[in-house]
Amino acid sequence: MSVIRFSVFERKSGFVGVAFTEVGIIANTTPKKTKKEAMISLREMIRKGNSLEMLEVGKKEMLPSFVEDVVDFVDGLWRHEKPKSFPKVKIDWRFLTKKERKILETLLRHPRNVVITYGELAEQAGLTKHHARFVGNVMAKNPFPLLIPCHLVVRSSGVAGNYGYGTEKKKQLISTEME
Repeated sequence: MSVIRFSVFERKSGFVGVAFTEVGIIANTTPKKTKKEAMISLREMIRKGNSLEMLEVGKKEMLPSFVEDVVDFVDGLWRHEKPKSFPKVKIDWRFLTKKERKILETLLRHPRNVVITYGELAEQAGLTKHHARFVGNVMAKNPFPLLIPCHLVVRSSGVAGNYGYGTEKKKQLISTEME
């Protein structure tokens, strides 16, 4: 059984949480108003049904180097700052299904300055464009928001579509990525 460690950091945009194992990151939050809200969000992102222990890591020296890089990346992009670079991070994919992983890995390799439709993403991941709804569901529960840019996935009409943090936020994030 893996032990999930997590840490929550306060940044200009709010509290950002990261959960990780010895393999890599398993989830990160978008900025939240409180530390407690970030912790709850992390727990909800981690697959229900997994009886995993979560331990908070309070000392920076005990954190993998990528954790603060992820937090700073998420904080900056949320505040509409174009990232200078993408954090070097290992992802622990064990908590996702094979299809979910394939979709997210495909999106992770997609250029960050180009939008992609749900159907196109499905096809690039080896599915058919008829799996667009499945892709939408994967985007809705993306455990790596902003890190894996679900905000760049749009409807076939080019319209931004739904986004858990609001359509206006999605449009702002797309705009930041396009700069």
